[in-house]
Formats: sequence, structure tokens, C-alpha cells
Amino acid sequence: MNRSRTETGREDIYRPAAAAIRRLEPLTDMEILLEAALVSGLPLGHMPGQFVEVSIPGFGECPISLSSAPGTGPSFELAVRKVGRVTAAIHRLAPGDGIGIRGPFGTHYPVDSEMKGKDLLFIGAGLGLAPIRSVIQYTLRRRDDYGHIQILPGGEDRRGIVNFALEIENNSIVFYLGLKDLIPARLGPDKIDKIIREEMRHIVWLNGCLGRED
Repeated sequence: MNRSRTETGREDIYRPAAAAIRRLEPLTDMEILLEAALVSGLPLGHMPGQFVEVSIPGFGECPISLSSAPGTGPSFELAVRKVGRVTAAIHRLAPGDGIGIRGPFGTHYPVDSEMKGKDLLFIGAGLGLAPIRSVIQYTLRRRDDYGHIQILPGGEDRRGIVNFALEIENNSIVFYLGLKDLIPARLGPDKIDKIIREEMRHIVWLNGCLGRED
């Protein structure tokens, strides 16, 4: 299931590329977060907001939005809700199993043009958070390129909302830890420490919310 080239040298978009499951994480009774990687070792080459066609031999193919920001490695993430024959088959997969991937397809967010330098407000509820997770990750990893970033999550499942908030807080800490290494001592990296401590207090509070849900 490797991508092929046509006689003109262009990629054959109708033939799936081989990918392997790396990780499956249950989100709810109906949704999982799936991490996969192309067997070729090449990056998927997507942008925030795009989707792929996922195929399972013997079951069919379905479109699923990409839930992770583009990176330099071959791995990517998909949030999959069990709603039919193909998605039910995906839920039965295990790490090491193979799938077919076509794409990426679709229009992406203008993260490198119209959105640059602007204040950003992301609003999502339930599984609607999955398609915007990629653009949230992308902008947080390039924090200096954008203005104020605000995220307003919603949904029927409180645990899912809290888990999403925890992920954002953890991403923020990773960002500020990397930023701290770039700040000279004369400019006061201790201010970054103060921000990190505040983010950690948020994580403690959110974990307390999860404990009260149990």
C-alpha cells in the first residue's frame, strides 16, 4: 500500500499509503485518540484543518480530521468516534496494526498568512474540538507569531473538557520551558518560572476536578 507515481510523475492520490498504529488512547466510550505513522518514515505533510481518508482492508474507507499539528516525523493523530462499520473496525485495532492513509486533503487554516499577528479565539464542543486541536497546537508552538490566544471548550462530557484543558496547560509548560532556555540571565528568566508555577497550579486544580468526577 505504498504511494505510487503516475506516468507524469505526480503522486497517485487514489492509492493509500501504508501506516502503522503506534498508540490508542480511549477518550470516552465512543471516541479514541489514535497515533499512527507512515511506514515510509516520511512526514504526512499536512497543515492544520486538513483531513485524511483512512482505510481498513475488508471494511472500507472513511474521512477523519487530523487532530495533531504537522511535525518533522512520520507520526500523526486522529480522534475517531465509533459511528459505523469502518470506525468500529478502527476501534478494534491495536498498536502495530496496519491501516491505509490517503491525503492530506482539504483547505487548511491560514496560519502562515491571515492569522499571523492576530488575536485568536478557538471555540469548540465535543468532538468538534478534534479538528481544531491541530491548529491550537500549531499556534501554541509558534507563540511569538500570534497575538492573544483564547480557547473556549464546551461539551456534554465534563471529563473530556477537563482533559482537554490539561493538555493545553501541559503544552504551555513545555513551551515556556523551551522559551526559558533562550532568555539571557540579564533579562530575567525568573519571570518565566513564575508563569510555569502558575500553570502548574492550574494543573493541580484540574486534576482535582477529575478526582471529584470519580
